[in-house]
Parts: sequence; C-alpha cells; structure tokens
Amino acid sequence: ALRPYGRDARLLRKGKSLKGIAARTSLRRIWVHGVDQDLLHGLCALPNLEVLFMEKVTAQDLSLLQDAKALRHLSLDGVPAIGHLSWLGERRTLEVLSLKNWPLLHDITALAAQTQLRGLARDGGTWTPLQLDSLTPLAGLDRLQCLSPINCQVPDKSLAPSNVSGIACIALRALHCGQNFSQDQFLALRAAQPEIRCDWFDHSA
Repeated sequence: ALRPYGRDARLLRKGKSLKGIAARTSLRRIWVHGVDQDLLHGLCALPNLEVLFMEKVTAQDLSLLQDAKALRHLSLDGVPAIGHLSWLGERRTLEVLSLKNWPLLHDITALAAQTQLRGLARDGGTWTPLQLDSLTPLAGLDRLQCLSPINCQVPDKSLAPSNVSGIACIALRALHCGQNFSQDQFLALRAAQPEIRCDWFDHSA
C-alpha cells in the first residue's frame, strides 16, 4: 500500500509497489527510480506535478509526458532504448530539461522548438562519452541561461557562437562541460560572451 505523501516524494518502484500513485494528487515534486510504462501513466496523471526526476526509465512511450500539464522541470537519467525526442510534441511549458545517459540519442533537433527553456543538460555517461550530431539546434534558445553538455562529443568540436554549429544563446550565463572542446573554442566563447561562467575559461587564458 502507498503511504500518505505531502507535496514531495522519493520513490523506488519494486514490481507493482507504486500502483495507485495517480490518486496522490497533492504531489508536486517526485524523484523516482525504476519507471516502467504503467508507472509513467500514473505519474503523468498527477494534476499538480511540477518537478519530476526519473532514473532507470524502461517505459517505451514517453509521449505520455505531454499529459502532465503542470510539469515545469523534467529530468530523465538512464533511458537505454529510446533514440529520439519526438515525445516532446508541441508542449512549450518545460523550463528545465535534463537528459542524461541516453546512449541512442544523438539527434537533438527537436530541442530547437523548446525556446522557452532556461536550463538544459544533455550529459553522457561517466565512462562513455555521448556522441551528438550537432549543437546547432541550441543556437536559437535565446532564454537559455544554463547549459550542461558534460562528456558530450560533437563532430566539429565547436562552441564558437560565430560558427553555424556553435552556441549563440544570448542569455547563457553558465556552461558546464568537460574539456571535449579545444582551447580555441573556449577562448572564442569567452570573447563573445564574457559574462558566461565556465570552469574551463580559467584554463584557457
């Protein structure tokens, strides 16, 4: 049986242990480990859910997330079998989106339409770099303030705003990434947008 919850919950699914989660309508912020299709359906039915952190996601149809109308902050960590972002659909309500440890997700073109985003993480695994086709889709995210492409590699290795594959987010204030880009790229970005905070700027002086 489910214990009573307030607005926040930290959950670990074991079998059908979280069946009935949709009845906990007061929930606003959830961290949950082990999300299958049935559990995702229940989570997306919560009318007041604003923040959702999911780890080890085995659900195959993420389009259900469009039903979570109040959702503003979404994090998915560990999605082994999905290689696309078409599930984002037409929703434009997410303010923070974190996509971590998705080995099959190389094309982030769908993010270009998410112009309302203020924070974005597209991180690779701890030991295995993530291969991204391009950073070009991020160039038009003019509200983006924080970007985290940790352990990501792109073919042109470019961060320069002047480059067609670069980051030209005028609101960007924080960049968190590994040293997967050349020193020249960090110098170019700092010259173009000196207000950005990035640990590698100090090493590129």
